[in-house]
Parts: sequence; structure tokens; C-alpha cells
Amino acid sequence: MLRVTVLAGLGLAVAHLAAGESSSSPFISARIQASWPAPALTTLYLESVAQENVESLFPFLAHLVTHPAVPSTIPALEVPLASFQGFNPVLTPLLRPNESFVILEQHLSRSGIFRRRGEPESLRLAVAMSESSVVVEGMRILAHEREMELGVEASEEDCDSWVDVAGQRACSIDAFWAIVGLQPADTSDALVLPASPTPALHSFDHLSPSTRDPSLPLVIFYADPTSFAFSPCFSFLYDLSTASPRPRLQFAIRWSAPRKANSDKLVLSGYGASLDIKKSDYLAIDDRLSSGAGGAVLKDTSERPKMVAVKKADITDLGLRATAYILSQPDPLSSFTHLTSSFPLLASQLSTLVPTPPADLSSELLENLMTSPFASSPSFSLNGIPLPLSSIDPYALLRLMRTERKFVTDIQRASLGRLSMKQSREILSGDEVAKAGKVGVAKDGRVGSEALGELFDAGDRKEGGGLVLWWNDLEKDKRYAKWSSQVTELLRPVYPGQMSQIGRNLNNVVLVLDLARPASLLLVTESVKAFVSRGIPVRFGLVPQVSAIDEADPSTAVASAMWYLVDMIGRSKTMAFLTTLASTGRDVTLDDVQSAYQQLAMQNSHPAGGPLASFDDVLHGPGSRLKLDQALQYTRRLGVALPTTPSATCGAFFLNGAYFVVDDDFTQNLQRTLTLHNQFLQQEVYQNHLLDEADANTYFYDLATTYGRRNAFIFPVPETNPLRVVNLVDLTAAGSLADFKQFHDSYIEAVTPVEDDSDDEGVPVVATIYVVTDLDTPHGRSLAKASLDLLESHTQTRISLIHNPSPSSPAPHAYSLSAFLSLLIEADVLMDVLPKEILAWLDLDITPAGPGSLRWMSDNPVLPFTISGAGEGELSKSVAHWDKLRPVVEKFGIKRGENAVVVNGRVVGPFEDNAFTLEDLDALLEYELTKRIMPVVKSMEAAGFDPKLVSQAELPRLYMLTTSVVSEAYLPDTSAGLFAAGTVERSTGYRLLSGNHSSYIGPNEEDAPFELGIVVDPLSVLAQKWAPIIETLSSHASVHLRLYLNPALQLSELPLKRFYAFSFPAAPTFSPETGLELAPTVDFVDIPEDTLLTFGTDLPRAWLAFPRSSVHDLDNIRLADLAPSAREEGVQATFELEAIIVEGHARDVPSGSPPRGLQLELAGGATTVDSLVMSNLGYFQLKANPGLWRLGIREGRSSEVYEMESVGAEGWKSAGAEEKGDRLAVTTLEGLTIYPRFRRRKGMEMAELLEDGASQSAKDKKSGGTVVDRVQNMFPFLAPYLSPKAADEAIIPVSKKANINIFTVASGLLYERMAFLMMVSVMRHTKSTVKFWFIQNFLSPSFTAFIPHMAAEYGFEYELVTYKWPHWLRAQTEKQRTIWGYKILFLDVLFPLELDRVIFVDSDQVRPSGIHAFLYRYSPPDRSQIVRADLQELVDLDLHGAPYAYAPMGSDREETAGFRFWDSGYWKEHLRGRPYHISALYVVDLDRFRQVAAGDRLRQQYQGLSADPNSLSNLDQDLPNNMQAQIPIYTLDQSWLWCETWCSDESLAQAKTIDLCNNPLTHEPKLARAKRLIPEWTVYDDEVAALAARIAASQPASSLSSGAQSGINAFSKKADELVQAVEQSAERDEFVHEAVEKERDAHGGEDEKEGRVKDEL
Repeated sequence: MLRVTVLAGLGLAVAHLAAGESSSSPFISARIQASWPAPALTTLYLESVAQENVESLFPFLAHLVTHPAVPSTIPALEVPLASFQGFNPVLTPLLRPNESFVILEQHLSRSGIFRRRGEPESLRLAVAMSESSVVVEGMRILAHEREMELGVEASEEDCDSWVDVAGQRACSIDAFWAIVGLQPADTSDALVLPASPTPALHSFDHLSPSTRDPSLPLVIFYADPTSFAFSPCFSFLYDLSTASPRPRLQFAIRWSAPRKANSDKLVLSGYGASLDIKKSDYLAIDDRLSSGAGGAVLKDTSERPKMVAVKKADITDLGLRATAYILSQPDPLSSFTHLTSSFPLLASQLSTLVPTPPADLSSELLENLMTSPFASSPSFSLNGIPLPLSSIDPYALLRLMRTERKFVTDIQRASLGRLSMKQSREILSGDEVAKAGKVGVAKDGRVGSEALGELFDAGDRKEGGGLVLWWNDLEKDKRYAKWSSQVTELLRPVYPGQMSQIGRNLNNVVLVLDLARPASLLLVTESVKAFVSRGIPVRFGLVPQVSAIDEADPSTAVASAMWYLVDMIGRSKTMAFLTTLASTGRDVTLDDVQSAYQQLAMQNSHPAGGPLASFDDVLHGPGSRLKLDQALQYTRRLGVALPTTPSATCGAFFLNGAYFVVDDDFTQNLQRTLTLHNQFLQQEVYQNHLLDEADANTYFYDLATTYGRRNAFIFPVPETNPLRVVNLVDLTAAGSLADFKQFHDSYIEAVTPVEDDSDDEGVPVVATIYVVTDLDTPHGRSLAKASLDLLESHTQTRISLIHNPSPSSPAPHAYSLSAFLSLLIEADVLMDVLPKEILAWLDLDITPAGPGSLRWMSDNPVLPFTISGAGEGELSKSVAHWDKLRPVVEKFGIKRGENAVVVNGRVVGPFEDNAFTLEDLDALLEYELTKRIMPVVKSMEAAGFDPKLVSQAELPRLYMLTTSVVSEAYLPDTSAGLFAAGTVERSTGYRLLSGNHSSYIGPNEEDAPFELGIVVDPLSVLAQKWAPIIETLSSHASVHLRLYLNPALQLSELPLKRFYAFSFPAAPTFSPETGLELAPTVDFVDIPEDTLLTFGTDLPRAWLAFPRSSVHDLDNIRLADLAPSAREEGVQATFELEAIIVEGHARDVPSGSPPRGLQLELAGGATTVDSLVMSNLGYFQLKANPGLWRLGIREGRSSEVYEMESVGAEGWKSAGAEEKGDRLAVTTLEGLTIYPRFRRRKGMEMAELLEDGASQSAKDKKSGGTVVDRVQNMFPFLAPYLSPKAADEAIIPVSKKANINIFTVASGLLYERMAFLMMVSVMRHTKSTVKFWFIQNFLSPSFTAFIPHMAAEYGFEYELVTYKWPHWLRAQTEKQRTIWGYKILFLDVLFPLELDRVIFVDSDQVRPSGIHAFLYRYSPPDRSQIVRADLQELVDLDLHGAPYAYAPMGSDREETAGFRFWDSGYWKEHLRGRPYHISALYVVDLDRFRQVAAGDRLRQQYQGLSADPNSLSNLDQDLPNNMQAQIPIYTLDQSWLWCETWCSDESLAQAKTIDLCNNPLTHEPKLARAKRLIPEWTVYDDEVAALAARIAASQPASSLSSGAQSGINAFSKKADELVQAVEQSAERDEFVHEAVEKERDAHGGEDEKEGRVKDEL
């Protein structure tokens, strides 16, 4: 097997075979296998080809099928050539994997299909990592399920490749025709299939032709490419699907597996593993292999590796020494990997290898720290894209590198090879391009006006003023009279989150709202009112959206009444009018407006005396009309007019001119933007640009970068008008543009003035505009005229008019504009025609009758076409000409008859007729020139491109194509929804770091499509993971590496306390003997034998993998304890990838808020898993595996209230379920993130999902209701079906569950043993049924092997549960703190939703390390429990509405009073008389816990508090105690938990459970204390040991795996025989000895005193 090895020395890494190795110490080895079988290498390779380049699969398959000969460069094969029956050997089952791989590689090279640089390397990497195995397995499952549907038996004839045609199975071409029937071969008509449903297609299907054509019949080819039937079937189907002139069918390939496929599970790579060093304080050693039959442990370790302590004086400079050593080696990257991987062993050698850290290195690092923000934190960039530190894993990198390779090579292709790879990379990540798309604070802290994003003049000056209704005025209102008016106040420091109180209208919010919508009214009457009353230094104004045609429209009526009332009775009373309307809770009607107005009119009078005007006069008066006209002009100018169709939003707002849609993120957008704008204002004041004399009201509006007009189509908004870009290189490559003269000779260019004495051909054209419209309609001619007029003022622009008639458009006549243009194009004269000449022709407005008499000059090039027009034949050619361009228009995403404008690849539209005027086109072009086009042009020049080397005819094409590629590369990932980072940010600022002494610059700078820019501390945890990834990637010729080592200048402790290895092979490797692929493992070699280690895995985010087999305690590894017979095999472990996580972020529509508590189900095959939607980001996660799954709402309250609108598998704006269905596909090892949308059912708009059942739930618990009672109370409509008589026939099955449910956490053999004893004690004291729940993440294979026998012996049920720590929740780095987190943070989602109550009983905690050991010394969390009462009492206990109940900490043992931290300091102040509770025993009412969102609130509090590493010292205990005021705790009686450390001896007799918490005074070992206090302890311990021995002895060796056998044997000893018990005794003896020595030093060596001390301790 292939191993990724960590060598303890400083030599090179090696890939070696498992046999024949020798090491001075036993090795430690682990592998992770998938839960599905390994696919055939050929299948995996072919799918990887498709993953690498989706367009390459079918050409490559066709090449393989048509080239059966074995390449001459291939060594002799094991099988005679005749055996292949004339087929390509790789497409048969006869080759060994190594032979298949070599032949596939040769054919791929010869086919020329992979033309992009780096594709072959990437393919080999993908095959080595089995990246495509998930897709292959999903297809295999689908093939198997389809065979079952068709009634195929496993014993049927060999038919590994077959066609699903018309719902029948065809295993050959003859069988296909037998189903279809013979049809003419000499026709281009599509095949006619027997009537049957059309097969459903999935995202992973490979389709030929590639775009689904509903007019073609569809068949599915379930293909095993290593079967003899594959080649003829593929050739047959491929020929039909590529027939000329028209395909006769479409077929999709899905991979299947041979019936006799290899059943070995797939072994994975792409993960890391660590050996964390445990201090002696935490010894927990499994000694089952240390003695006995294997013989005595070898003691001679003189030649074995040892860790030598680093001198304290040497620690300070370790980072500098490590950097200097790495960069001085011949192979720095290999040295980097091995130094970081084995640092604990090598740290002591650095002072010898580098006696004195170079002074130049220190100076360089200090200079970087002072001059560059890149030196302040680690970063990992690919072509300038900074990757999230949590996303640096091989699978994510492979995916991103494919995308980046396409962008870089597309730029090079656009230049026809004139640009190098380096130039293409630099254009893509150029400073000008990056700066143009950057919004926010720069990395150097500066905020330029361009960084504010698009700002618009949201004032009403252009409309004559007086339109915006300001609710407050910071310069005039009395409430702000005491505020300073000096702008320098902005520079005065304020508390975080606060704003300077300045009496100037510097920050202005203008709300543009539809006031007939309740959400708009609430925003004004509640949110704005609250902001103003709280003194937020922002001026709030309002402009209502009004109807252009109906003054009695409710929106317009509210606006008219509001304006009138403000003028007559003031803002305060007008707010009351709006509040009355808001109270209706629905869309306002005209009657509502009239009623609210008349009610207010009755209570108020006109300022001049007399009553207020009548409602009709208000609506139709001249003052109202003036305001309405102003409002219409304002909303049209800013693109926020009242929608003509129902809209999901109630309006928009402008903050200092920045535009936002009003949605649930209103406050967040307000806060974030205000922070940025205030930073800009502070900068303006500091630079004396903003002075007291400035007009604060319009300061932002008067910036040079502020736009005066906003067309909603021009300025992209993610929610309503996302940026759309078409990569025009893809269009040209596909032939769409290359074959049409339209795109070579159809441009109309402006006339560029040229100086007479200049050789310059004029200003180059940088902008190309395609105007897509129906040119033969009035609105189309108007748009064409506007675009031609545009050329008069923009000489760097050319346009192309594309005719796009609707299906119902009349045929063109002889003088139609479409016909006229096609004549000019056909005659090849359009390029010579001036824009004004076409405009003059348009002004003639020629009718079908002809132009009549003309007075044009005879040399006008369009005159001949004007006189004669288009003949009948020319009209036909014109129609055909525009029809040929339909594919291009479709690529733009424009349907027939729609209007659009495309500027250098950016698609604007479709938009309504007459929506774009000349002014709009001018604004669009200026915007595109500023944002995209000119930054690309400047980046090209900065990269060394000389435009003079390209002809003036080719240059516009180059700028157009390059801009489209770069624009696509910067598109935001809208699929990420609320996690989208906006526009992609790129920066190569790391290049500015000084690196003469601290960097490694790799080769391939000129020719590589990828540049990796990495800044990292070489002695960091990140470096341990990154180093092997960097080493593998940099071995590729397609990667240029720039590595900047940035160590800490001073260290106070050893930075790395673990060994590390990472599995990331560059290519698959094979055994020369068998030809089989070597399975990747992670190996640790030459590890110090006396060091106590904990094995841990570092997995990709979506993996749930657990140990499946190991004969060793992976929590406690010490190689010195291995018996001689075990040393050769070392420590080996196999993990299994149990599930791939599907996570998601759910939202309610239209509100956008998370549907908290919504219960979801994911079903696939016979498997169904469920989960709960958190309030935190609407997050949920579900366990899945490869293949198709169905997402649904769980039956019950959730399905009553909600229905699913979209699965969200295609991103934030996925199509609806009615179009895409409820299926999702798990196709990658990266897992899947979905964004489902849910909508409340009609009549459930105000229904609560969780709270409704809270009181009833509490009542049920108090009365001890049954499962049926609980379901009946929750769902009354089921009552008739759930009576005792009908219970067995209930329409919803109610599963029987245990009376008592207990969960616990155990890690390591000693604590797993204690868990067993706790379980025995529970079973001894109850007659109720019991089920134990164990968190699977921390269990050993020994435990999972033995627990079934325990369950059978004692009559309980058990289940293993798990939950992947969410990526957005701050993770813990220490294992014991992670365990604590699982005890409290995920209680709402950890258990099945039908479980209503669970009891936690402690069995395993590990004492913390380092500073935490000091913090915990007063409350050591190292606990185990014995139960002496029936826990049914806790099940039946009334918690009085609290979600959980805890036992209080004891407080009646005087000897430990000084250690009761909760009686003083922070806790005393915080608790305010409430008890501090212990987390060793607690009860959770899961229904109530979920109803009050306790899990969400605990996670929110944890996220805030855990930012401080010194908080939450005892996480699982401190967190619920900290939140007692928000989440009440019901306090159990003290008798429920007795602990000798805190409780008196007298109370022991009443103890229901005994907790073995540590005693800080005596340090008595846990097991000694158990035997002393709990007589039954020894009885239970003997029982468990006897059971383990009996099971091990009774089971034949063949019935148990070696791992299971050893696991059971692990528990055949008594608990106190485990080495950890011995270690605890030794520690306690050492503690006593130290105390005696202190006593002797203080009082002399009196034996009597020494004895007294020993007795006391």
C-alpha cells in the first residue's frame, strides 16, 4: 500500500511498500475507507476526464473505441492481444489496473483532447484521490435500482452494459432495434420510440448532444466501460446522436458496475492525521498488549528516537531558526514538510543546525511586519484569490484550479497566443481590475470614494426640492441642539458600535416605499421611529412610490394624504396616521386610507382655521398633483418606480446614495454601510477635504464618483438584477461567432478624428456593444437610433445591431431595418458606413411603398440599397441570416422578441420596450468603461501587452473577449446566498513582501496557469497541513509557487505539540507484482516510543469518519508498551467514511427569515434521516452518501405549517420544486450545501411552529403521558385513530421507544470501561426499559465491538449518534473541550426528533492542559458516576417549563470551601443567588428545549463568549449556568448528585447518584475512591470483566474480526488493572511525597509529622 510517511529525521519522504520495511521504532498507520466499493480504474479515469473538462468525455470515448490498437510504447501485456476480440484493451475486463492506467494516459495524450496546460496533471491527481468515485457510485446505485424496477434478476445473463430504451432493457444493438422497430437508415428524422415516459435526467448525466432537445427521443446507456458490450453499444448510440444534418436521438451515459465487481471498499486520500502529545497529567494507557503471551516489553531504547527537551533560551528563536534551516536546504519544500510534520522530535536540533538566527532574516521580517498587511496573518492565494483558511483541502483546490485554468487559458486564447501565461495571470489579478470591483476598506485601512460602491444622487434637487419628507433634521431639530456642529468631532474616539454625535446631516437615509404595504408602514412607524428616538445620528427621509395612472391607487392615496397632513398638522400626528394604517396588518385599501384620514381630520383643524380638506380634495388637489409628478420623476430617475406587478419587496432605501432593497437585512445593511461611510468621512476630515463650511446634506451626492441617474438594469443588485456575463471566448470556441460574418464585418464604428501629421490610426476601440431587439418595430428602431447616436460622443466604441423578432412578428418588407442591415452585411460595406448615414436612412422612415424622391449625395454608400430595397430573394436571405444568429442570442439568455444590450460580454436585459434611452445607454457605457473595460485595458498594459503589436481590426476583438473572461472571473458566487462574499476579490500584494531571506520562489513563472501565493508561519498548525499540499502542487509544471515564511519573531513556548501527516498523492501508484493500485495511508515512522500520543484525524468539512478497527487504544498510544510480537505490525487503524454531510441554510419566503424548528427529512432508498432547522443562519445538516436523495418536510406540525418551494440544490436562487422536483444529488467528496425555500401554507401565515405546544407538552410530562398521548395532544385531528383500540392501526406509525433514555460521552478505554459500569448501575436500579445513546465521534472500535454484547446481557437498547461541528461555529482545538461542546451545543439536533426526553449521566471527561489546568483546579471535570436510584423519577419529573434540569454543586463540605469558585468573584455577581449547577447529571426536555430555541441561544452565546480563550473554562457547565436568566434551569434536589469533594459525609446515605469528581486536596485516584465509597463498584467491575472474557472465549475466531476480538479482550481486565489507574496512583504518590517533603523542610524530619501528613492526604 502507498503510504504518506512522516519521517522523524530530516531526510526525504518516501513512498514504500508495506512489506520489507524496517524502522527503529514501530510505525503508526491509518487509512480511511469509503462505505462503498472501489470502482474500476477505467471507469474512475473516464469520469475524471469528464470532471476535468465536461466537453472531453465523448470525444475521448470515441477515440478509444476507434483506436483499438495498443500503443507501441506500452510494455508487453499479461493477456494475449487476441483475447481482446479487436476492441481497445482498456475497454475490456482483461487488463490489470496498472496496464489500464498506462494505456489510458497514452491515448489521452495522442487524442489531443486536453489542450489546456496542466489538465493531464490535474487528471492524474483527481484519479489518485478518487475524486469522481462519488459520482460513479451514485450512478451505480441508480443502475441497480433501475434494474430492480425492470425486474432484472441477479442471475440473468451477462449484461453489464445496456440501454434503457422506452422503459425496456436492451443488452445489444439487435435488442435495441427489436424494441424500437426497424426504421429507415437514410433519413435525418428522429427515431420514433414506443410510447413510454421520458427518462428523468440528473445533474451528473453525460448527454450527447450536450443540450437537451425535447424533439429528440432520449435513452439512457448504463455502461460498464470494461465490458465487451460497451464499444459496439457506444459507437451505435454516438453515431445516432451525432448524425448529420440532425441527430436522431439523444443518449445519456450512466456508469454501471460489472456483476462480478470487486467488493473491496474504496480507500480515500485528501485528509490529514495527527499524533498529539499528551502530558503525564492525562495518561490513560491501554496495556492489553504490554504483557502476557507476547512476552515482556523491550526496554532497550538506546538506538530509538527520543524527544529531547528544548532549552528555554532556545525557544525564543525557534521560528527564525526553522525558517533559516528550511530555506538553506537543497529541497526547501521537502524540508518544510518534514520539519513541520516531526517538529516535536526535531525542535531540539534546530539550535545545532542553525546556531545563530541570521540578522538579515529578523530585519526583513520586521520590515514586512511594519510595511505590509500581508505579514500580519497567514494567507493562501490562488491567482490572487485569498482562500478561506478552512477551505484549504485538496478537493476544493482541485475544483478551484479547474475554474482558474479556464480563465487564464481563455485570456491567452483570446490573444491568439500573443499573451504568455504569466501575462494572462497578471491581467486576471491586476491591481486596476481588483480595485474597480473592490467595495470596502482596503487592506491598508484606506477608504477611497470608489470603495464606497455605486452612489446615486438620492436628493430631490433635480426634481425641484421639497419632495423628500424628512422625519428628523440633525441641524434644526431641538433634540440635537446640544450636539457639536464641527466635523472634527468625527475624529474623537467613541466606543465600538457607536457613532459620533454631530449636529450635521452627514448621513442621510431616504426610504422609497410602497406605503400600501404593511411592511413599509411598520418600517416607518416602528424602525425609523425607534432610530430617531434613540438619537442615532442619521437623518431619515421618505419618498413614497406612487402610480403614474391612478390617483386613487391605495399607494398613491396614502402618499397624497401623508404630504397634506405633514403640511397641515406636522410630522408627529402624521406618524399616527401611518400607525393606524399599519395596524391593519395587511395591504392597505382605499377605504382604509379614507377611514384613517377622516378619523384624524375629525380631531384636527386647518392651521388657518376651519376643518381640514376633504379626502377627495386631498387626492385630486393641485398640491397633490405637483407632489405626485415630482415623486414619479424621482422614482423613475433612480429606478425605484412602483412595480406594475406584485413584488416580493416593499421598496428600497438609499444610504448616502448607496442603494439597497428593503428586506430582512435592513438593519445589517444600515450598520455595515454606516461604518464604512463614517470611516470615509473621518478620512476626509483628516485630509481637510471635509470642512465645516461644506454642505453636509449633499456631501456624498456631490462626489465625482456619484451617479445622477440610476437605471435598474445598468447597476446590478444581487437580489433583483444580478450581474450577468457571457464568456465570449466560449462562444467563439463553440463556433457560434466564428462562422458568421455578422461578428466580423457587421460592426458600426464611430469616426475617430486623427491628426494630419500623425501616423496613429486613432483611438483604439475598447467597447463592443451588441444591441439585441426587434429592429422592425418602433421601439427597436428607437433603440437602434439611440445606440447610433451614442457613437457620436464615444469614439472608443463600436456597435452591432442584432435583429431578434418575436414569433408573432410580421415578415420584413423591402425597406425594413433588418433587411437593410443584412443587405449591407452581405455586400460587405457595413464597415464603411458612418453612423450618421444610417441615422439619416432611419430618419426617412421608409414605408413598403418605397422612398420616393431622394436628395442624397450620389457617393452615399447606402444610396443603392435605399433606392431598390431588398428583393424577394434577399428578404429570404435576410430571414435566414438572422435565424443563424439565434444560438448566439440564446447564449445571451434572451428569448425571441426581447430586448437586450451586451457590452463586452455583460448582458443587460431583457428589458421592456422603450426602457433604454440614449441617456441610459450613455450611463451604461460609462459604467462599464469605469468598472470593467478600462481596468482590463490598463491591466493588460501593466502586464506588458503592447497594443501596437495588434492590428486596429483585431484589437477591439481582443479587448472584448478579454473583458468578458475577466468579468466572468470576478462574478460573485450567488449560489452561496447569505455567505456570498460579493465580487470575487483578488490581490497579489504578497509580492510586495521582502523575501530575500524569508521566501522560496518556485520555477514555471512564465508558463504556469496557476500562481500560489502563500504566507505562513512555518511553526504553526496551518503550516503542518499546508506544507504537504504545497509540496504536491508545486511538483506540477502548471504551478508557480511564491512561499513567504513568516515566523513569530519571539516565542514563549513550543508552538507545535503534535506530529502530523497528510495524504495527497500526485498520481496513482501500483504494485509491480500484482498491478493493483496501492491504497493510500498516513504513516508515522520513527516516533519516540516513550511519548504518550493521541491519534486524531483532520478531515474535509463534509466527512463523517469513525474508527472501524484497531487493536490499540487510539486515544492513548505509547509504542514502548507494545509487546515484541506486536512491534512488527505497529499500531494500525482503519476508519470508515460513514456519511457525507448535506448541509443547508433554510429560509422562509417571502420573509427571508429562518423557519426555526422546521423538521426536515432526507430519504434515499431504504434510508431516512431527519434534522431540525436552527435559528442560527437557518442551518441544518443531514447525513447522506453518494446518489440521489429526496428532501422533504417531516410529517406533523412542520408539514401542517409549511410546504417546500425549492430544494435549493442549485444555489440561493434555485428553481422551484414544481420545476426541479424534490431531489438532490450527492456527487462529490466535498458534500453538498443547499438553500431550500419554504412557504407557509394558506391560513398558516401567523401560526407558530413550536410554541403552540409548549404548555401542553409540560402538562404531558407532568402527567407522564404515553407516546400515543403525546402525539394525540400535539395533533388533535389524529385522536380518532389513536384510541387504545385503534392504536395498532394508526395512520401514522408510532414507534415504541424506551422509557428511560440516557446519553453519555466516553473517550479512551478507561472511561469507556467506566461507562459500562455506569450502565450496569442504571440497569440494577430500574424496571423500566432503557436506551443508551453514545456520541459516536469519540468511541473506540473496542467499545463498538463490545457494546452489543453488553446490551444483550443486560437487556438495554443503544444507539450511536453524531453531529458534525458546523463550519460557522467557532471550533475547539482541544479534544476534551470539543467533547464538552457536544454535551451542550447540539442537544436539539443530536437526537431523533421523536425522542422527547433524555438524561445525561457522566462517564468520561479528561482534565485540561496548560493554563486550563490551573483554571479548572477548583472544579476538576474528570468525573464518573454510579447510579443508586431509578432514573424513571427523572423521566417523570415536572421541570416546570424549564428546558432542562441540573443538579446543584454541593456546598456543605467545609474543607473545600476555599475552592468553591462560584461563591465569589464573577460567578457570585452573575448568579445573584441562583445556584451554580454541575454538568455531571442533567435532564433535557427535548420538546421544550426545541420550542424555546434553547439550542440556538446557547450557540449564539457560545459564539460570542468563546472569542475570548479565557472564557467558558468549563464549557459544558459554564455555558448553561451563564445563561440562567435567559434559559431557566430547574434545580434538582441535592440528593440527585453526591460528590465527596463538595458534599458532606452525612449526605452520602441519601445520594441517588455518586459522582467521582477529583479532590484538589488529596488527589486520591478515581478507582481507589470508587472502591472506598461504593461497595458495589467492585461487583460491577468484576461482572463486566467476566462478561468480556466469556464472550471472547465463546466466540470462534472466524466469527469475529481480529479488531473485534481484540476489542472485547480489552475489557476482560478489571478497571484498576488498566495502566491509567496505575498512573493515577503513581501521580498521587508523587503528590504525597511532595507534601511530605514540604512538611519536612518546614518542621524537620519527625516521623510522627510525616505519618500525620500521609494520613491526612
